[in-house]
Amino acid sequence: AQARLLVETLGRIDMPQEGLDVLKARPPALMRDTSLWILQGKILETMGHWDELASLGMSLRSMPGVGGTMDELSYSMEALAKSKQLRPDMAQLAAKRASDAQPGDTAAVLQASAWMLDAGMAQASIDILKKAEKNLKGSVLYWGRRMMAASQAPDADEMLQASEQAMALAPGNRAVANNYAATLELTGRKPAAAVKLPFENVTQ
Repeated sequence: AQARLLVETLGRIDMPQEGLDVLKARPPALMRDTSLWILQGKILETMGHWDELASLGMSLRSMPGVGGTMDELSYSMEALAKSKQLRPDMAQLAAKRASDAQPGDTAAVLQASAWMLDAGMAQASIDILKKAEKNLKGSVLYWGRRMMAASQAPDADEMLQASEQAMALAPGNRAVANNYAATLELTGRKPAAAVKLPFENVTQ
């Protein structure tokens, strides 16, 4: 937690390279901390260091004690980097491997799906999210991300399902209600019976 706080502070004062140096020097005990790998990847993305991001993804898969446990995350890093380097074939291959990997924890799933969207691969983002549905179906954030991915695909049925699930979980949330209303308008659908009444209450 202290390492992450220090790196985030360095980022806020426009010292991303120093933040990277801190992450690279972290002790072995922190090597399995998913959040730190995500933070390192996000810094590299912000800096546009695509070679280093691709290398980070590849090195994660061979790192003792880590390799095999973060394949979803590592391949999504690689897919994003290759897409930004205009290597579409390599990007698509990495995206397929990310989609086929076992889902990680919540942070890993959401970040991997976000990197797929940044790479312009909405369907890969949806595929990653769908594999994690069993564990994350109770999360409004999860369904919000699925709706976002579906809107970029675009996939009207997937958008509707995701927005309905989010609405059922948080009927009093105005952001969720607004997203649901926008989805209904875009898809030309009527509210599902399970979520119609809460939606009407929110919009009154």
